[in-house]
Amino acid sequence: RASSKRGDRDEVSIEVTDTGHGIHASDLPKIFRTFFTTKQKKGMGLGLSICESIMKAHGGRIAVESAPSRGATFSLYLPIERRRHPRNESILA
Repeated sequence: RASSKRGDRDEVSIEVTDTGHGIHASDLPKIFRTFFTTKQKKGMGLGLSICESIMKAHGGRIAVESAPSRGATFSLYLPIERRRHPRNESILA
């Protein structure tokens, strides 16, 4: 399930919720570390690290809430930037 909304701050939030096994509390501080995985043979531990890097590159952030057997909710927050140039003005000129 996914949803989006504009918050009180100048940002948009996107929430993605699953109904999987959830994430153990002891793993939550580690899940955005490069190469951290709980999947013994399948995972490389890159996906969430890459997601966090992309969010930071755009001035945003990512957060997670989870509990075992209840799934997880990832919240992505992106800033809303105001236009700095009139529509007809090239930003490359």
